Amino acid sequence: MARWIGRKNKKQIELSKTVEFLAKGYDEYATFKKQMESDVGKLTQKLKNLEEKINKFDEALESLLQYSYQYNIKITGLKQTRQRRETAEESMKQCLKLFHALGANVQEYDIDIAHRVQSRNKENLFSQPIICKFTRRIAKELVNSLVI
Repeated sequence: MARWIGRKNKKQIELSKTVEFLAKGYDEYATFKKQMESDVGKLTQKLKNLEEKINKFDEALESLLQYSYQYNIKITGLKQTRQRRETAEESMKQCLKLFHALGANVQEYDIDIAHRVQSRNKENLFSQPIICKFTRRIAKELVNSLVI
């Protein structure tokens, strides 16, 4: 009988050790899980902050682009002077010729740069739009008032 009681105690001790081992593992897992949830929460907050900053930068960039575009006009339908790439000076002279034909008193110093841009219509390579950037908004508004 003592032998049977010894085996029972041995099994209880082993079972107790197993339960203790599992409980310790569970506690470590619970601690780890809590730490990971905290870390994920912090990372989520950092991502939100970064997203807000990116949105602010995007808005500022868009605002700057819109501000710079207020000096530009896009002219379509003017044929290029040559088949190869037209120089900025040639584009500017075409713009001035057009503006004078409209009755706008625009001079070379009123234009910062004029250049061709890629057309969405790939078939019409010799009539790419011109972006004309003015040095003064008043000169652009003068041209716009004659066109509109």
